[in-house]
Amino acid sequence: MDETIQMVGKMSFKFDGATSIDAELLTKSLSHVVRAYKDCITAQYGDDAEISIDVCAFREGSFDVVLQSIVGLAPLAIQHVPQIVECTKNFIEIIKIKRELKGLKPKSVDVENGKTRIVNAEGDVAYHSCNVYNLYVNNPSIDGSLSNVFGTLADS
Repeated sequence: MDETIQMVGKMSFKFDGATSIDAELLTKSLSHVVRAYKDCITAQYGDDAEISIDVCAFREGSFDVVLQSIVGLAPLAIQHVPQIVECTKNFIEIIKIKRELKGLKPKSVDVENGKTRIVNAEGDVAYHSCNVYNLYVNNPSIDGSLSNVFGTLADS
């Protein structure tokens, strides 16, 4: 009996502004986002996770950057938890942390009322899940891929 679990999640993002985008900028950005997302899933569910990520059409003849991930996991103890939805939420929260830090180390990080309280170098305060913050700081490959995304966008 095959006890593999498959979960499907979708995450979309768009480039605001002009009606077109440089092809190289799009491919580099997309490549770095996919790498960071895969690293995030692997960090949470291990190397047994088989990840397939597709760009899906939103209407015939056109496409939107929608990452549809199908994750097949080895048998899990807790089979009724929607892991892929949680993973996508965590990934989005990691992107928010990265954006809030603005490429600098935090001034301080504390746990307050069950949340991680992050004060960035400019003194701005943000609260995030302790688990997500730990996932972010303990997996430098996620941070590195996201740095590449932000660097590619900044270079353009």
